[in-house]
Amino acid sequence: MVQHDNRHFYPVLQHAAIYQDYPVGEKSTFREHIHNLYHLVLYTYGHGSYLKNSQKHPVQQGSLVIISPGQPHDFVTCQSTTIYSEITFSYETKDGQVLEVPFNDLLALHTAVNISLFDHIILSEHNMGFLNDLFMNLTKTALDSTLTSPYHVHRILAQILDFIVQISGGKPNQTSLTELASYAKNYIDMHYTETISVDQLADKVNMSRSHFFRVFKKQLDITPQAYQQNLRLQAAKTLLRVTSLSSKQVASRVGYDNIYLFQRLFKKHIGMTPIQYRKSQHP
Repeated sequence: MVQHDNRHFYPVLQHAAIYQDYPVGEKSTFREHIHNLYHLVLYTYGHGSYLKNSQKHPVQQGSLVIISPGQPHDFVTCQSTTIYSEITFSYETKDGQVLEVPFNDLLALHTAVNISLFDHIILSEHNMGFLNDLFMNLTKTALDSTLTSPYHVHRILAQILDFIVQISGGKPNQTSLTELASYAKNYIDMHYTETISVDQLADKVNMSRSHFFRVFKKQLDITPQAYQQNLRLQAAKTLLRVTSLSSKQVASRVGYDNIYLFQRLFKKHIGMTPIQYRKSQHP
């Protein structure tokens, strides 16, 4: 959720496509067109081009193209040999008013920091793969019909915006320790309900276990295990607030097979048992 002109705007996922290699959609989109939506288009293979403001722009593997509301654009008729993944979304009020500010301004509303970002970025292979994983996770979650699916869609979209903010200040094709720690953090964000070892994370960023542990803790001021645990407990709090799932079901949903371990950790870090927490939220 972001606030603009004293109104609250909430994210709405309009469309998502993964590894798109042929034109798809309404015929009206098979030419340059305008609407009040945001596009994030990630080219994962090949070379080609796209149209924006009636000008053709080249793209390559790793190109991230950002389209703001009101910008004329066309992707499909210029596709050539490229394959891309795309998410299209809007921000809307409860009564249907649509936010139509440039993407940079949206990021500023999201972060409370003014950010200068080009609308065509070349990502390293490392970053391209990670962002595409976020796109895939968002698409999969959006197809889920569970009660908490909208919450998770909003959460993943926020992760995507956070990731773009993180890479906006870096140099293309250069992997820093900060970026590697962020990659590991975002991996935990996506897989926090699964069993993740420090060895697994270290292997994903090509570091030794001890070096990775030190880098992660220095950059994020928390250990990987504690960060994952915090995510699980925050997700558990949400499920306890908005669903009628039992404590055992909540524990399982957030990655704890042992209900007693879950209850012990919850009370230690939240200050009350899961049942007490639920009652405190619904007096």
